[in-house]
Amino acid sequence: MARVSARAVSINEPARATATRIAVRLGFSYDVEDAGNSVERIDPAELAGVLREEGFTVVRTERYAMYYRHVPGRIFRALSTEPVFATLKLAFRIFNRVAGRIGNKSTIQAVRSGTPAGD
Repeated sequence: MARVSARAVSINEPARATATRIAVRLGFSYDVEDAGNSVERIDPAELAGVLREEGFTVVRTERYAMYYRHVPGRIFRALSTEPVFATLKLAFRIFNRVAGRIGNKSTIQAVRSGTPAGD
């Protein structure tokens, strides 16, 4: 992405996290998809370093907790109803403010150095 991007990149990927390793051991997460593809997880600090080496200024890097399934089960359909969903969103926001830095998901945004803001 850094090689072909003229101005900016936004990367949202699973992060290497202790919580994920535990989830894999408990069977809630996987290292290999059903299709046989290996699930790769990034190190946000390492990726930010690569972006800097490629001439980008990292403007945001953040980790947060996320749990998702490809096919939602009955429990998740029930949790998606109001007001339960609103309560869960609030709980996730609070959790991520307190402990998001150890989360299993990451987001990094960077702009190529010398690119005017808003361009």
